[in-house]
Amino acid sequence: MTIRVWGQPAAQAHGAIDAAFARITHVHDRMSFQCPGSDVSRLNRAGIGERLRIDPETVAVLRQAQAVARAARGVFDPTVAGDLVREGLLPAPAGARPPDPRATFDDVVLAEDGVVSLSRALWLDLSGIAKGHAVDRAIAALAEAGVTEACVNAGGDLRAIGRACPVALRTGFPDEALAVVTLEDGSLASSGGRAESRHAAAGQHRNGVLRMPTVPGRFACVLAQTCAVADALTKVVLALGLGAGDVLAGFGATAHLREPDGSWHALGCAAG
Repeated sequence: MTIRVWGQPAAQAHGAIDAAFARITHVHDRMSFQCPGSDVSRLNRAGIGERLRIDPETVAVLRQAQAVARAARGVFDPTVAGDLVREGLLPAPAGARPPDPRATFDDVVLAEDGVVSLSRALWLDLSGIAKGHAVDRAIAALAEAGVTEACVNAGGDLRAIGRACPVALRTGFPDEALAVVTLEDGSLASSGGRAESRHAAAGQHRNGVLRMPTVPGRFACVLAQTCAVADALTKVVLALGLGAGDVLAGFGATAHLREPDGSWHALGCAAG
């Protein structure tokens, strides 16, 4: 994670950056899959119908994850962790009951008072959206400290305020020239396709929810107003490819998609 600040005295810049990193730590502590005391771990250990009061930020991320999941018809699903544990991609959460194979994102019940409960046993993993949210919170901390020009880069998830930042897209193909995107007062997330991608996970139609493998050789770069949305939508683009345009447009997002044959496509609002 790197944070760059421009146009501020050194002392003020360092104080703002410290505040931004504190926000990032807060997100990690609440939304980590492996931290036993996180909100995610508490929910994974919860009994069916047990009402838990969790951090408002975690509630907000769960709500955003559900919105993306519904728009993408379950291609993105934050309750896919049970599948990932079975595939050896995540460790089983300590003290958690086995997940119900019928469980989906709709089984996470978010009450208006911020209390969360589960209608089926399930295992949550918010890593497909929480990193982007952490970037958003870091930018918010910088703005609150009076910073007007900054960029936060979380290794593929970026957000910039106040100036145009050129971003080189590294697709992972050594013989391919770097594409460059200019980011200005917005967010960007990028990811390369892997068959074992965590949130567009290998699977099948299950209880009306589609879980699809990503396509090896695909690369997606999504631009959106917030980094949390961009982060989640990269998984949708990797899974759906050219079919992701409507989902992107619904969030006011755009994407650059590289297909395995080396062709590039513009999706979402910019493609219309």
